[in-house]
Amino acid sequence: MNGSTLQPGTYTAQVNIVSPAAGNSPQPVTVNLTVGQGNNSTLSPSTLAFSSQFGSGAPAAQFSNLSLATGTGQFTVTTAVSSPVGGNWLKVTPTSGTSSTSPTQLTVSVDPAGLNPGTYNGTVTVSTAGASNSPQTLNVTYTVNPIGSGGGGGTGRVLPQLAFGGNWYTALYFTNTTGSPVSFAVNFVADNGQPLTVPSLGSSSVNVNLTPRGTALVEAPNVGGLQQGYVTVSLPTGVFGYGVFRQSVPGAPNPQEAVVPLSATNATTSTLLFDESNYVNGVALVNLGGTDTFVTATARDTFGNLLGQGTISLAARTKTAVSLREIAGLQAVVGKVGSVDFTIATGNIAALGLRFNGPAFTSVPTTDR
Repeated sequence: MNGSTLQPGTYTAQVNIVSPAAGNSPQPVTVNLTVGQGNNSTLSPSTLAFSSQFGSGAPAAQFSNLSLATGTGQFTVTTAVSSPVGGNWLKVTPTSGTSSTSPTQLTVSVDPAGLNPGTYNGTVTVSTAGASNSPQTLNVTYTVNPIGSGGGGGTGRVLPQLAFGGNWYTALYFTNTTGSPVSFAVNFVADNGQPLTVPSLGSSSVNVNLTPRGTALVEAPNVGGLQQGYVTVSLPTGVFGYGVFRQSVPGAPNPQEAVVPLSATNATTSTLLFDESNYVNGVALVNLGGTDTFVTATARDTFGNLLGQGTISLAARTKTAVSLREIAGLQAVVGKVGSVDFTIATGNIAALGLRFNGPAFTSVPTTDR
C-alpha cells in the first residue's frame, strides 16, 4: 500500500484470493487504510508589510507565531532579500529554537539604512524538524515612501539647510496646539541623500512625543567637524515648528543666530529676494524627488530686467548650497538688488536663502509656488 499521495481519511478496498483447488475460491479480503493528519507546522500570519518615510527611523517590529500540530520539533530560521540584490534590511529573532503546540513568537524587523524610496521584498523561511509541511515561508514587503508623500502620517515639511559641528549648531522647535498627544519622527539627511547620523542623538532619526499643548526641542550640537544636510519631518495636524542656526565665530563675543522656517514639499519654483549691494547671498536647494534633475536659476533686477540665467544639477534627494555669484550665468547679480527664481525641471524643490556680511549672517526665506 502507498498512501503518500492520499489526503487524510479512511480508504477501503477488496482483495480476492483465488485457489483452483479450493471449492470456495475466490475468497474476498477487505482492506482498510487510514491516512492520518500530518504533523504540520503553522506560521501565522504568513505575510507582513512594513512602511516608513525616506530618511526616517525603522518602523515598529511585527510578529508571526510558529506552532506545531503535535509534540515538539527543533526549528531554524533564515532570511533572504530579493530586492535589492544582496540587501540585508530584513531581520528576525530568534533564529532557532523548539517549536511546540504553544505558539513561538518570531520578531520580524526591517532596517531602512541605505534604502532609497521604493518597494522591497524578502522572505523568512522556517524549517521545523518532524513537520510534514516544512519549510514554511513568511513573505515580507517593505515600502520606503519618498519625502513629502505623507508616509509619516502628516504634512511634509523640510528644513532645507542643516549644519552642525565646525562652529555650527542647529535646533528645531515644535509645539502641539491640540488637546491630544502626538508623535512623529525628525529625520536627518546628508547632502548626498543618505541618512545622516547626529552623534549626540546616536541616530539619523529621533522620535518626538508631544503632550497636549506641549513643546519639544531637538538639537544637533556644535561637536566635531562640520556636517551638512537637511531635515525632513511629517507633522501631525496642529503641530508647528521652525529651526534656529547658530554660528560661533572665533574671537567674536557672542554667537550669531538666525531663525529658519520649515518649507513645504510641493513647490516647483522658489523665489529668493537678494541684496548683493553690500552682502553675499547664498541658497540651499533640495531635490525632494526620486529622479536626478536640474534647477534653472533666473535672476532679475529691481525693475524686473533679466540679469542672467544658469542651471544647477541635483541628483535624487540631494542638497547643494552655493552663493548666487558662483552660479554660472548669474555673475551679474554682484552689486545688485533683485530676485532669483529657482525652478526644478521635475519633482519638487525646497529652498532657503542665507545672507552674509562678514562674520554676521541671517536666513532669508523663499516664496514657494
